[in-house]
Amino acid sequence: MKKFTFLLSLLLAFVGVTASAQSLKFSDAPSDGTWASNTQWYLIRVALTDGYHPKAGYLNTEDGYTNGNGLLLNNDAVPTTDKGLWCIVGDETNGYKFYNKGEGTSKVLGVSNWSKMYDASSTEDVAMSFDIASSTAKSTAYCVKFHGKSDGDYWWNNSDGGGCHLSFWKNAASTTGTTGNAFYFIPVSDLANAEYEAKMFLGTTNVEAFRYIPGVSAACSSELATWEANKNQATDDAFTEAAKAYLGKTYYRITNCNTSRAKSVLAADATSAACVAAAEKMGNASTVWKFVPAVKEATGQYGVKLYNVNAQAYLGALAAPVQEPVTPMAAELAQGGLYSISVNTNGSVEGFVLRDGNNGRMNLESKGGIDKWEGQQGYYNQVTWTINVATEFEVALNTVESKSYATAYLPFGVSAVNGAKAYTAATPANGQTVMTETANFAKETGVLLVSDEAAAKAVLTIGDAEGAANSSALKGTLLAKDINGAQTKYLVFGKNNANETEVGFFEPSTAVTSIPANRAFFADAEGSAIALNFGNVTAVNNVVAGNANVNAPIFDLTGRRVVKAVKGGLYIQNGKKYIVK
Repeated sequence: MKKFTFLLSLLLAFVGVTASAQSLKFSDAPSDGTWASNTQWYLIRVALTDGYHPKAGYLNTEDGYTNGNGLLLNNDAVPTTDKGLWCIVGDETNGYKFYNKGEGTSKVLGVSNWSKMYDASSTEDVAMSFDIASSTAKSTAYCVKFHGKSDGDYWWNNSDGGGCHLSFWKNAASTTGTTGNAFYFIPVSDLANAEYEAKMFLGTTNVEAFRYIPGVSAACSSELATWEANKNQATDDAFTEAAKAYLGKTYYRITNCNTSRAKSVLAADATSAACVAAAEKMGNASTVWKFVPAVKEATGQYGVKLYNVNAQAYLGALAAPVQEPVTPMAAELAQGGLYSISVNTNGSVEGFVLRDGNNGRMNLESKGGIDKWEGQQGYYNQVTWTINVATEFEVALNTVESKSYATAYLPFGVSAVNGAKAYTAATPANGQTVMTETANFAKETGVLLVSDEAAAKAVLTIGDAEGAANSSALKGTLLAKDINGAQTKYLVFGKNNANETEVGFFEPSTAVTSIPANRAFFADAEGSAIALNFGNVTAVNNVVAGNANVNAPIFDLTGRRVVKAVKGGLYIQNGKKYIVK
């Protein structure tokens, strides 16, 4: 928690610095056709959108941002010429005038029902001097009203009449908090840097898309420091590539901050996402996710797609808020929702906000479903999540005599095994399979875990190891596998019904209709039982009830199959040596 508090303090410090830098700088008036030496240029952009004002357009006098009547506000492309740069000249007493760099020092902005540039000495009946106030709807935005009006406030407005354009609104509802009245004033140094400076002001750099995801800033500290020292597109790109490389090999678990919910850990199957109980967090592979970087084509900005490694599917856009929401999973990357991750600053809840491409906050409903909701005072915990790097996975072991066992088939590599030994299996022959111990193994490799001390669980370190075992005759399933009516095709791990002190792979009984998720098994193997050979013929485990077949194949001690046992002979059946009397 201390680490998170430190991260939050860094973010708040960053926000504070940004807010301070946004205090408007007023320029001296141009003289003799020359801009003053202290002139500060701004991009002016709509700050808030809604159904009436759907685009956050820029104020610009260039073709494409205007029509025959005046200045439009429906073009959200960052201006690339001087006609998109504005400076503010004046004071509170006399009001402020807006000059456009591309239009020159002799013209100022005039606002009426439609707005355009006027000669600075014009006496036309249009507003050309203004007052500026901070927006109450958006803390980093400003609102502008006509200066010197005695009959009320006439505010700049993003009018939707005849297409979104700069107009004014005098109305009882027209306050500094009105959506259509809020504008960003984005300071820029020059046109060459304007696009990136706009991204920094708006918090839409790719650095912002990745830096707060746990682990990224630490892993990419060198690239982040370089960007901090020189913020431009090149250093942004370098950090982004480093972040993408880190995310490509890192796994996460996502847990809701509302601890009163019975199910709070984000999980998924192939079709939909829903949370599971916190007790399952470490031992349920469906709680493990990857953040896959992806670009939003409309803006070129990165976000992440949430990939559930066990379901092998991407989280879609959040469902509408209902009591039992179903947020879908999608097999294709293009179908997954594009999410942003930021630190929550609402109330006292410490955690992260995950927003989908429709800007909806991920919210936890009472029965574990997720949907979109903005949250409200006292309930911000259910729209806030902790995100932790997933470094370990636990597998419950089942005790038989003095040892414990389990099979595993996982969607990620394992670099180390604690509390047990891991074994891969050779192709069965003569009713047995040779087991080979391995210190690590690749994803989707069937293994058998054996604890000689009868431990209750094995703790696996998540991660790829160079040269990890990736070959095993054991197959497996990531999700629960329906075998109803096809039991004879599988040999599952379990006790020998004929001798419950022995374990091995047996044909399941007809009562066993499915193989649990993340278990390993033999498929289409000959016979109805396979003994385990760890250097000598012996046996092994699982919770799935076995049905050892008394008619299983019989072998002599050389491994040759025999048709019939002869009295006095020593044979092997179901992995057990016996003498025919």
